[in-house]
Amino acid sequence: MAPQWYGQPASYDNVSIVEPNPRHGHWINTWTAMPQLTEFNNLPPAEFNETDQVYYNSTIRQTLKVTIGAERTRLRISNAFCLNELPSLKVTMALPVAEAGKNLIGSSGIDTSTRQTLTISGNASITIPNGALAV
Repeated sequence: MAPQWYGQPASYDNVSIVEPNPRHGHWINTWTAMPQLTEFNNLPPAEFNETDQVYYNSTIRQTLKVTIGAERTRLRISNAFCLNELPSLKVTMALPVAEAGKNLIGSSGIDTSTRQTLTISGNASITIPNGALAV
């Protein structure tokens, strides 16, 4: 099954809009972040920033503060401000572990026994078109 997208990037014809359809009930928002345009002076160093790719061959870790438990998780991943597609996106989730002198928020360590790969429309890795939102 091909990935499904929210939004309508003008250069992609194979885009469909997907409405939430959880098994029992509705989705509850527990944490959100606003997509933000990255200014040129805030881009990563040259080894992670080629002319057509930013964060080349890189891992980005973001801690999400979730305030309630659930059996299912739904993430929205935006490529709203990029002029290029976001290739080979793979998403995993895990619980953080505290590091010496730090709390869990922003920890670079994870409990590997809790790591799970998230799928989008059954795919473990996807490419998000420029201007699109993957759910």
